[in-house]
Amino acid sequence: MTRGVLLDLAGVIYDGATAISGGVDAVARLRQAGFSIRFVSNTTRSSKKKVLDHLGAMGLTAAKADVFTPAQAAREWLLRNGRAPY
Repeated sequence: MTRGVLLDLAGVIYDGATAISGGVDAVARLRQAGFSIRFVSNTTRSSKKKVLDHLGAMGLTAAKADVFTPAQAAREWLLRNGRAPY
């Protein structure tokens, strides 16, 4: 059985430029317990790279595939439905 956790970023992991107390430690404990972690965001103002850099500045390591954004969702929908993403 796959065990994973989806975590929203704003208001759960960070508030603006500040990590929310206990958030980074909670992610570390979940990973140590064997959970796969994915981060989701509804921000349309930050690129995935900027989100990853923001997480890294807070001490959270995440791969590009671990972060899901609205721009990515829109692009994938367009491709799946035979539309051009740009």
